[in-house]
Amino acid sequence: MTSITFGVPITGEISVPGEEDTYTLDLAAGDQVYVAVADLVINDGLFTSATVSLNQNTTTIENVENSSILDKKEYQISASEDTTIELSVKDEFDDGTGRYTVFAQRTNNPVGATPINVGEYAAGNLSIVGEEDVYTVEIQPGDKIFLNTSGFGDPSIAPDVELFNSDGILITEGLENLSDNGGKSFSFNSSSGGTYTILVGDADNPNTGNYGLMLQRIPDPIGAIPANPNQVISGSIDRFGEIDTYTFEAQAGDFFNMNASDSGFPFELEARLYDPNGTFVESEEDVPLFGLQAVLETGGTYTLILDNHNLDFGTNGTGNYNFAFELINSSTPAPTPTPEPTPEPEPVPEPTPEPTPEPEPVPEPEPEPVPEPEPQPEPTPEPVPQPEPTPEPVPEPEPTPEPVPEPELTPSPTPTPIVAPPIVTPSPEPTTEPEPEPEPTLEPELEPEPEPEPSVPQISGQSIAGSSDDDIEIGTEESEILRGFEGADLLFGGAEDDNLFGNDGNDILFGNQDDDFIEGGNGNDFLYGGQDDDTLRGQVGQDTLFGDLGDDYLYGEDDNDWLNGNEGTDILKAGDGEDTLYGGQGNDTLEGDSGNDILQGDRGNDFLIGVDPNEIDAGNGEIDTLFGGEGSDTFSLGDSLQAYYDDGDATVSGLNDYALIGDFNADEDLIQLNGSRQDYRLDERPSGLPDGAALYRTVGDNDELVAIIQGTPFPSLEEDYFIFV
Repeated sequence: MTSITFGVPITGEISVPGEEDTYTLDLAAGDQVYVAVADLVINDGLFTSATVSLNQNTTTIENVENSSILDKKEYQISASEDTTIELSVKDEFDDGTGRYTVFAQRTNNPVGATPINVGEYAAGNLSIVGEEDVYTVEIQPGDKIFLNTSGFGDPSIAPDVELFNSDGILITEGLENLSDNGGKSFSFNSSSGGTYTILVGDADNPNTGNYGLMLQRIPDPIGAIPANPNQVISGSIDRFGEIDTYTFEAQAGDFFNMNASDSGFPFELEARLYDPNGTFVESEEDVPLFGLQAVLETGGTYTLILDNHNLDFGTNGTGNYNFAFELINSSTPAPTPTPEPTPEPEPVPEPTPEPTPEPEPVPEPEPEPVPEPEPQPEPTPEPVPQPEPTPEPVPEPEPTPEPVPEPELTPSPTPTPIVAPPIVTPSPEPTTEPEPEPEPTLEPELEPEPEPEPSVPQISGQSIAGSSDDDIEIGTEESEILRGFEGADLLFGGAEDDNLFGNDGNDILFGNQDDDFIEGGNGNDFLYGGQDDDTLRGQVGQDTLFGDLGDDYLYGEDDNDWLNGNEGTDILKAGDGEDTLYGGQGNDTLEGDSGNDILQGDRGNDFLIGVDPNEIDAGNGEIDTLFGGEGSDTFSLGDSLQAYYDDGDATVSGLNDYALIGDFNADEDLIQLNGSRQDYRLDERPSGLPDGAALYRTVGDNDELVAIIQGTPFPSLEEDYFIFV
């Protein structure tokens, strides 16, 4: 018989049907022991069955049910005095053969454990098949703990976690796994404090590889970052299994509304919200797409945990994010006290005229001319008290006309460069496409070039200008022109059609209702369209544009931007930089530009083009990634004027510029190309490039790589899903 050592896995084999292997394990009085026996190869004919024999009536054995792992038997053993137990392993049906592993670990005083702390990240590696790493962590009585794990790197594992309290008793059973993507996440309450034991193995068992582990206390998290409403917060998940923690203050009855952006597929920002008592409130697996909303029933300090939901993509599942949130009940009325400067006209005895000058402080640049009419030639014949009320109403109308000329400021957002905003509403113009089949009708969608920058709509309404400070400007039920200046400004459009200009600083701009024009200006801005058909323009800086409802037009312009159309038939144009475009729901048009862009259509029948089709040699030097998502999508690799991703160098094969189509579905998607079928060939992908079918353009002295197509095993140029214009 073979003796088992705590913490050291043993590999065995049943080579003959009916064979039985036997092992011994020495226990001391008070030991709590975890034993696992697992089949090494799924479907190899062996269904492991382990039997633990008691040498004395001083040991109790409990079979631990674990439905998440095939062919694995787990046991919790308690010894009241020194003893030796026997463990026999055989095939459950006595007719199979195969290899297996045996592992044992003491859980109330583990051997070779690594101490970790709550709030800190730990990375581990399972280097031996069947091995389970052991950790200890100090937990305070009454603590509520969130535990998160995931595999990473190559190779990686799908972590399986068992948790034992300070007495060595297994407490994982009955805890809901909050992760559905190859990781293991759960929360638990510690009724008694002390040293807890964590075992990390591989859920698929035959694998070895890397993983990450992190615990956090809720509430009162360790190392949490305080967050405030209506501010853009940037962060990153740099390691698999890592979580970022934020806290914020809220009042009972507040409505929490969170929006975010991330660096894109395969990174998906996930959020979990807990109330001041550590009770789970709400979660969302993809915050950039759906946002996170909740009614906060309790006042106090809330905890927000962020991590990566996508854990199935090797080393690429880390990334950056931006988010902002608002608290509707407590934060929106707060700015209204801005008209408090009304107490200045104290000399006026009548209460009624006092509210009337309230608008005067709003257009602060204009109240200065008000004292000029005070010389009032009229009041000379009359008693002084009487003329004072009369001139006050007089200046009131004066400020109203003065804002009217303020639309003259509209040229200030120098973006009036191109007059026509024919925002390439990608309505396919079938009549313009003379070529066969309606599929080429998609090509004209390119030629209407969503290139013209959106012009500023002329609206009549009050103009509110900011200052060099961090301003808060809130619109009303009428149309307004809201302008930030320097500083991090917060602009709310309100009802009707509004124009919002952030200008300098990292600004947050909410269009809210009706058709709004929102321009970020300089700085890293957050633009939110809201309801109806909005136009969002990021301009300079790393901006986040979220269209929300309606048919929106989003233009990132300079730097690395993130655009999300959300619902409606949207048009997204990247601009310069390495941008991420997310169409959301609806039939959207996504257009990249210079730089290595990522385009994700998501739902609906989307039209994706990674380049700026109006540029000569469009796509030269770019590697764009295109994901159509659900629906019948069209990937454009050329138009009637030119083929994209052709560097024009006949001496090379153009391996430095191409489109990576990540999810081509031959049953419903289309690929649009310039020229004819004879101009292209399909081949295996070049060495060192991503897997997939390589599409080459054969016009010229050297074949030019145009795209790598993933999702369909090997497409054929003879099929109708290739269309030519």
